[in-house]
Amino acid sequence: MNMQSTISHHLANLFDFIPSRNEAGSGATGKCSSGKWSVTDDRQNKHTLDKLLAFCYYTKPTRFCLPSEPKLFLFAYSRDFSWSDLDRIVYQFSRSPNVAPEFKTFAHVQIDAVEQQEIHFSENYTAFYESIRPQILNPPPGFGDSVTGSDLTNVLATYLKTQPRIACGARIFAVLKRYPNQEDVSELVSLLQQYRITLEITVSADTIGGDGVDVVYQLTGQTYGIRRPSRGDANIYYYTSQLRHNQVSSYYPVFISNVYVSGNGSITLPDLEIPFDGTYMISYGYVEKAKDIWNATHIDSDCEWINVESSEVLHAPPWTFWRVGVFASELNMTRGLYHSKFNYQFRKNDEMRIQLRVHSLT
Repeated sequence: MNMQSTISHHLANLFDFIPSRNEAGSGATGKCSSGKWSVTDDRQNKHTLDKLLAFCYYTKPTRFCLPSEPKLFLFAYSRDFSWSDLDRIVYQFSRSPNVAPEFKTFAHVQIDAVEQQEIHFSENYTAFYESIRPQILNPPPGFGDSVTGSDLTNVLATYLKTQPRIACGARIFAVLKRYPNQEDVSELVSLLQQYRITLEITVSADTIGGDGVDVVYQLTGQTYGIRRPSRGDANIYYYTSQLRHNQVSSYYPVFISNVYVSGNGSITLPDLEIPFDGTYMISYGYVEKAKDIWNATHIDSDCEWINVESSEVLHAPPWTFWRVGVFASELNMTRGLYHSKFNYQFRKNDEMRIQLRVHSLT
């Protein structure tokens, strides 16, 4: 066997051991010493080679949504709510004249109907609001049971896969009266991540069906979304009331982290990559019954960011109430990589599920 065939044989053995290139994390690391390559593949198998050849293949990159791209605002609401409850919810939209210029399309859709409803699109905010009211006056037939789960996931998946109209950077606000049923939403989560969509969901405390509480957490916790605390039907309008100054504001998501904390301590977060210089909003959302725990036991909390290049240490200012279920603060940050930490102090050891988000306001 000549040298070339020996090298080919060794390389074949090496790449037989390395997982398929379609598997996450496939690859190998190598060190050259005394004219030989010592290589370890992803399965921790070791190889000694005379030569190591490298090649690459093209993979289509995930779309990178820019802050300046035209955006969509979508309001999804369950037809399970009574007309009077929906009227109070929708009325709040008439009180929000401030619209960020990036939002070029506005849409609404009724969910949880026997037949999946079409999304109604408008090119301006006034037309969007005025087109909702006729829909709530003539709701389509509903499920009529407490077994069927919400079809929010089907509506969103259908839209993103078949007609992703200005989906990049979209904001979706959904109010539900039933949970989705347990299902695999990994594909939908991937689409929400790809398009950097901010999905905000609140489910009425007077829920009438569905068993997929965890599905809602997956849709918001694994994306740039927020799961808001529950309220009863009579007070569900409070969310659109509090959102009226922010519902169509534009901010660019750059970081997500979900943590469970209790008592006092610190927790290391994933590194934060700041894409450009500017002002960033650090938001801190509590979920479910965490509101009561927060109000009764919270003493102090603080996000700490350390710039890897300059070693500059930044601290989020004291949390201020921003919207229902969310506290937030603003911080000027420069482009670069930051090590992240969350410091917290509570009077009790009740466990808190916290959603941490960072958005650009620039």
